[in-house]
Formats: sequence, C-alpha cells, structure tokens
Amino acid sequence: MSNKDDFVMDEADAVVELVDEDGKTERFVFVTAVEYENKKYALMSPEANEEEAVVFLIKEDGEDMTLESVVDEALLEKIYNVYLQENEEEE
Repeated sequence: MSNKDDFVMDEADAVVELVDEDGKTERFVFVTAVEYENKKYALMSPEANEEEAVVFLIKEDGEDMTLESVVDEALLEKIYNVYLQENEEEE
C-alpha cells in the first residue's frame, strides 16, 4: 500500500477495501481504532493474513476520510502500547 489510500468500509463484517494510488485493491479486517496525541489510528489486518497488523492514520476532512500508512517504527510502537493498555483496561 502507498502512504495515502482511499477506502470503503463494509460495516456488516468490518472489512475495509483499500485502493492505493496505483489502483491496486486490498481488503483489510478492521480490528479497532485508537487515539494517540489527539489523532485517530485504525489497526487493521490484511484479509489474506489476519496475523499481521497494519496501522493507518485516519484523516477526516468534512465527510471525506482517508487513511495514511504509519511507517515510523517509534510511532507504531507507541500506538501499539496504547492498544495494549486499552485492552488491559477492558479485562
């Protein structure tokens, strides 16, 4: 996937279809959304490999929404830690 993707959410089964800048489509299973430093991030797994996790920054502009791949390793670790902390609080 490129850094910026368009997406369509199928709320019935929480599957997101991403289309990259080259027109390639890939389906992702929506896992959860977390907030870190006043920004929202979506954690998703590729439908073809649900053991893998991918993090996207959710950018909203009015009714338009785009996802931007997070590639910064330090930021990914911080977002993952927020996810773990939220899951611990739910138990």
